[in-house]
Amino acid sequence: MHKTKILFMFFVVALLSFIMPLSVVYANSPAPPSYFYAYVTNTNSNVKYMDILVKLSKESEYYSDLNSSNVNAYGFNSSTPIVAYNKDGYMSISFHCKDIKTMQSILQEDFGMYKDIQLDNSSNPISTITDSIRIALLDENGNIIKVSNVVSVMPTSNDTFPREVRYDASSATPIVNFTPYYHSHMVGNGILSVSFILAFLFRMAISTTIETLIAIPFKIRPLWKIIVTNIATQIMLFAFILSNTQGYANAVIVGEIFVFISEFVAYIFLFKHISKRKIAVYTAIANTTSLAIGLIFNSFHIFV
Repeated sequence: MHKTKILFMFFVVALLSFIMPLSVVYANSPAPPSYFYAYVTNTNSNVKYMDILVKLSKESEYYSDLNSSNVNAYGFNSSTPIVAYNKDGYMSISFHCKDIKTMQSILQEDFGMYKDIQLDNSSNPISTITDSIRIALLDENGNIIKVSNVVSVMPTSNDTFPREVRYDASSATPIVNFTPYYHSHMVGNGILSVSFILAFLFRMAISTTIETLIAIPFKIRPLWKIIVTNIATQIMLFAFILSNTQGYANAVIVGEIFVFISEFVAYIFLFKHISKRKIAVYTAIANTTSLAIGLIFNSFHIFV
């Protein structure tokens, strides 16, 4: 019974130590391509809201007669001018697109107007919905004060996607900014550079040392098997994160799960004299500890 309680406490600690570092990963990771940000400056006092108009046909899979959740959030209805707007195929993304979450416009005196849009349940950018957009400036009742010129959201490079649009209300045409898909912030700096290789080797050495030291109180022997297994999984994790395009947080989460499973299976075969429960507890604690240390290094930009 005493051993069962100790084992249970180990699992709880391992779970908490796994969740907390991953929350840091999410907090510091770049937003996925499905997020699109809009900024408007130099508006007059009559402008209370802004919206993005997308070129959308009623036959499109993304079209909705009425996005009721957004309509209700603003207190508008189907006859409100911005909701009813449909000119040259352009209509409101907030009120006529399926699976779209939009934040109400936030007006900051020293910053301007801000709004973000998320394509729900998707990692696709706004360019999958429309090839161009316009910005609509609205009063508090949803009446349209001004509509900007058309601007394209189609990337000129296959490796980039539209991240944000910035619109100076005193001008006619917004500016769309594109950003590269996430591959790893180190890719662009040169994988074969001396500094990159040294940083990788240092991080791998730290991780391997931590997991080897944690194996000592668990009485897992011989330690060289821990070292070899850890080096192999670190190389695989490194290659996976570099090749991933879905964002740093997703890469780390999926990669760490893969590492945990791989090491757990490897240790079962390498240490047949040790119980699977003991190996599971060790693997969870060792990996979450090395992950937490790695995230601390990231936070302080140490060997990043």
